[in-house]
Amino acid sequence: QYVRDFTFCPELIEVFSQLANESLWPHNMAMNHGHTNFGMIGTGRAVDQWHVDSTDYVFVLILSDIREMEGGELQVLQLPD
Repeated sequence: QYVRDFTFCPELIEVFSQLANESLWPHNMAMNHGHTNFGMIGTGRAVDQWHVDSTDYVFVLILSDIREMEGGELQVLQLPD
């Protein structure tokens, strides 16, 4: 319930809409709503496999101290129109 409430939080949607300079709303397919990925520190294994998201906007929130982390850089793929 927490992730769903966070996904549909009107204040958060408003902030993202202002940042994008257009009206935004969570994806209409529930499978594309908020996801929680977690992993154990020090295992050397990726939490998630490298992938390309298929939506125009993606919000990534990391709840870990990443100062000592290696890798995990966010890469933005820009395709021609």
